[in-house]
Amino acid sequence: MSRDSIQIAGLQRRSDVRVPARLPVRLSARVVSLSDFKDTGHSETIISSCTTTISGGGFSMVYHQAIPLGTSFNVQLQMPGTQRPLTMKAKVVRCSRVKGDTDSPEFELGLAFSRIAEAACARIVSYVFKIQQTTTAEETHKESKEVRYDAGDP
Repeated sequence: MSRDSIQIAGLQRRSDVRVPARLPVRLSARVVSLSDFKDTGHSETIISSCTTTISGGGFSMVYHQAIPLGTSFNVQLQMPGTQRPLTMKAKVVRCSRVKGDTDSPEFELGLAFSRIAEAACARIVSYVFKIQQTTTAEETHKESKEVRYDAGDP
């Protein structure tokens, strides 16, 4: 089995492709309709952070405290090139300590979208695809430069 086959097989373990992305995100636990949440200000925000990864099924982020699994949030996600954030509901499905310092611990939270409009999901998937294409093109370019260098090396 070639290296490429192994890498592709590894990518297929998830139903959605996940890419690194640093996007502003605001979470609120106050239960309101998504349409009302679109118009709320910072007074409703309990967590304001940036994503670390994103996919069509959810996102991850780092936060300074553990959040119980199953906690649901209203989410505002600011995508590049848009003025209004996308709104959806998401649930914490993973919470892992990533920094061991007891004075200032950090936890990586994995959130799965539990209610998201089709248009919002399509926007996220399109963004993920664009990032994936850019990353693949950069890796291909880097590999071709390495091959040329190695080929010319005595």
